Formats: sequence, C-alpha cells, structure tokens
Amino acid sequence: MTPKAGRTDIDSIVKILRKEVRTMEVPIVTEISRNRRDPFDVLISTVLSLRTKDEVTREASRRLLQRAGTPADLLNLSEDEIARLIFPGLLQDQGQAHPGNLPGPSRKIPRKGPR
Repeated sequence: MTPKAGRTDIDSIVKILRKEVRTMEVPIVTEISRNRRDPFDVLISTVLSLRTKDEVTREASRRLLQRAGTPADLLNLSEDEIARLIFPGLLQDQGQAHPGNLPGPSRKIPRKGPR
C-alpha cells in the first residue's frame, strides 16, 4: 500500500464515521453538560449514570433535579425521598432497591455481572 492510498482509506473511514456519529444519541451526561452547564446538575447525572443506562439516568436526573436543584435542596431531602425520585416503581418490585438497602458510607453497592 502506498502512503497516498493509505491516506485515502483513512479519509474515507473518517468521513463515514463523522456521518454515523451524527445519527447517534448523545450520552445524557454530555447532553446535561452542554444544555444546562450547571456543575451540580452534571455531578448528579454523572453519579446516577455510573450504575444505570442512559434512559434510566435521564429520567432519574430529571426527577431528582426538579426537586433538588441545588446542593442545599438535596440536603433537605430524606434518603427515602431521594430513593423514590431515583427508583420510582422499582421500590415495590425489587427488595434490593428499597431505601433501607441503598449503599451508604458503610454499605457497598452490589455488583451485577462484569463491568
């Protein structure tokens, strides 16, 4: 392969990738950081995204940030209120998601499958 042919291949691949990337959905944390530009909002969505899929993170972030838009607001919510905002419906279905089972300083998050 000549250097010119190799460069043409790379240019073609980059062109295809640019086209394909435009069709993909932006990760929720990126969306929040671009649209809201509030470090607290980005932090909340980042923490939630560590253990959830984007569609879950999007809704959980929306619910939590509607009730607690600032760190002070968050401090005023109980653990149970936060759990209900993050895990609606899940609380009744899965005992492991019950607020009393949420990880705290002395509790570890249970791992599910390879990371």
